[in-house]
Amino acid sequence: MKNESFQIIITKIWKYRWKIITTEKIRELIEQTMWDSYTTNRMYKIFYYLKNRWYIIDLKKNFYYVKLPEDEINEEYIVDRLYRSILNKQIKSLAKWKRYIWGLKALEIAMGIYTTPDEILIVNENKQGIENLILEKKILFKTYSSKKKNLFAFFHKETQPTIIEKEKITIALPELAILETLYNTSTIQKNYSEDLIKKWLRKNKKSFNINIIERCLKENKHNSSINRLAELAENVDYEIAKQLKTIIKKYWYLLN
Repeated sequence: MKNESFQIIITKIWKYRWKIITTEKIRELIEQTMWDSYTTNRMYKIFYYLKNRWYIIDLKKNFYYVKLPEDEINEEYIVDRLYRSILNKQIKSLAKWKRYIWGLKALEIAMGIYTTPDEILIVNENKQGIENLILEKKILFKTYSSKKKNLFAFFHKETQPTIIEKEKITIALPELAILETLYNTSTIQKNYSEDLIKKWLRKNKKSFNINIIERCLKENKHNSSINRLAELAENVDYEIAKQLKTIIKKYWYLLN
């Protein structure tokens, strides 16, 4: 490969400095530059040069961050700047229909905590599994079902759209996020998540939506989480605890 061709390719890629570029777009720029001399082997060699000389940083899943070799940019900066944009692109491409952020992250967002998690859980209609997102960050896709019935449409009714740094996302309503958190929290996060739940209850006890909890019980979902929530509420607000115990008693035959 001639140095002249490589320099032309670099010049074209520089137009995307500090932005995301896809594998397909880089391949297109290489093809436009090399014309008749283009081969797959040469294309891979150029990718190697671009990465090895720090013109692009591999973000995984066919995304690259464009920079100059002298730009001092660490991974933390890239994640903080690009995480939400890449997250939206990925979940739209991998979960074609509606989807929402669930559990602890949804509750954190509702409370104004926008840190980027190592793993983010996305509820959708039919995809289950783990996908790489950016650098070491991952997406965990989950579906809801009961007795072979897909419950995504039911749970999606208990969500709301929100905008974070110009990115529109859908998150579980706090009451649903609390139940999902209590159902799916690791031992390491248990104390933190329960403290966060109690903090949210104290702040929002007047607007607590007991109807969401009751609808979940009717669908025979989150039974153990609702019992745990009643226990936590006893240390926060008597009225909320009383409401929860009333509907638990009403639907006692559904509880495990």
